[in-house]
Amino acid sequence: MPGDVIVRTSSPYTAILIEEKTSGMVISSNFVIIRCKSQKLLPEYLFWYLNTEEIKKDIFVNSAGNMLVAIKPQYFNALKLNLPDLKKQKLIADFNLCARRELELLEQLKKEKERYYKLCLEKHM
Repeated sequence: MPGDVIVRTSSPYTAILIEEKTSGMVISSNFVIIRCKSQKLLPEYLFWYLNTEEIKKDIFVNSAGNMLVAIKPQYFNALKLNLPDLKKQKLIADFNLCARRELELLEQLKKEKERYYKLCLEKHM
């Protein structure tokens, strides 16, 4: 469902934000779904927060297991958040989403440039 935050329960504990284009996907048991039911927390802010190094380190410290180290879904239920006001959450969330989109576009541009340069060189050999 759009607005859900999905977190991988094993390392590297990556969180993703479900959007319209990724809605309806099947989530395996290696992930936990977090749905923001409070009007005091923006899903986009939670997505950013769960991907911070501070939280990833905390998850690692609280994870358990012998072969496959994983975090229990209860960890996220008990997670205490010091939430800024909604305006600041929105500012952080928008900046994070914009920065991620810019990096995706730069990566795409890099791949296109590599293809272009390769074609140019192949034409002249």
